[in-house]
Amino acid sequence: MDATLLRMSQRPPPRFYAGTDLVLWLSRFELYVRLAKIPEDQVTGELLSLLDDGPFRVVSQQGLINSSYDSVVKCLRALYAPEGNELEWQRKLQDRMQKPGEQLVEFAGELRVLADRAYPRWSSEHRQEALRNQFSKECGLRQSMQLRLMKEMPPTLDDALKLASQLEAVEEAQKRLQKDRCKTESLALTDDTVADPDSCTSNATSGPGQQQYEIESLEKRLSRQLRQAEADVQKLSTQVQQLLKGGDAT
Repeated sequence: MDATLLRMSQRPPPRFYAGTDLVLWLSRFELYVRLAKIPEDQVTGELLSLLDDGPFRVVSQQGLINSSYDSVVKCLRALYAPEGNELEWQRKLQDRMQKPGEQLVEFAGELRVLADRAYPRWSSEHRQEALRNQFSKECGLRQSMQLRLMKEMPPTLDDALKLASQLEAVEEAQKRLQKDRCKTESLALTDDTVADPDSCTSNATSGPGQQQYEIESLEKRLSRQLRQAEADVQKLSTQVQQLLKGGDAT
């Protein structure tokens, strides 16, 4: 090996981005490790330091930050040099819907992995567009909420996740509100009160005045619950923003 090539090989390879030829990149990295005489216990850290945000996020989500070099490489190979062609991964991405009980953030994470496999050569901008569209179309929100999400057209998947989380919180608050309204209407329309074995005397003498009092009490409780739901929505919005900032920091 001539002196120029030797000096070049002792420098680390460029950062690894989604779309980079992983096999070729690993060959250059392992040559660099050997010629630069990187200690074995530092090789994994050196590899992680050369990953771009997307690949690093995937490794982190898999809990492999403190794992062995072979474990990290296995994860990268499964994602960026998978068996099967890109068309198969594209079909899997297009068919992926949010599963019952699956959190929005989990659904978004799965879409990211599939998109990296389906479109490894796409620019980050184009991949974000595909992710946003799939997320907006297949997240498990009510249709009206889904339409609003698609109409808003957030620029990235993270923005779509933030908006969807806020809409989901509003949807849950509306469900609770509707449930309480139904209770109020049911109480207002019924002429009979439900007997309470522990308070027979009170129920036996209850009339329209007692029913009106119960309706007003229920309406007050409903008002308190609505205020609490609004506070919950605000709290969830703050948590989502903090989560997204934390993801950007990594």
